[in-house]
Amino acid sequence: MEIFRNTDRYFNPGEQLDAGADGSKFYGRSFFRKPAYGDALDFWKVADIKPNKRLLLLAQMKLPGKAWLEFVIEDNMLIQTAHFYPRGVLGRLYWYSTLIFHNLVFQDLAEKIVRQAELSS
Repeated sequence: MEIFRNTDRYFNPGEQLDAGADGSKFYGRSFFRKPAYGDALDFWKVADIKPNKRLLLLAQMKLPGKAWLEFVIEDNMLIQTAHFYPRGVLGRLYWYSTLIFHNLVFQDLAEKIVRQAELSS
């Protein structure tokens, strides 16, 4: 299952909110090349990548803590994990107040990634 081939399609959760009218607002990289360490993908930065095994994205948005979004492929399964290290009480309040929203968004994102990977294989 190759999900890292054109990651702008798969790893751009803010695309509907942030893309320009022509869909060209992908910061720091060409639309049709594989992502590399340090590339910007919308409001995320590639912190680690092992093709067809792992993609770790560091949040570049202003948050009351540090956030990563990790995608790992194990045994032909996609494992998506949101990591958040809160900064103080406000960070914890932020995380728990947005938990339901994040669960909905990330579930939908994972399903779309898997569906697209199945179509392209």
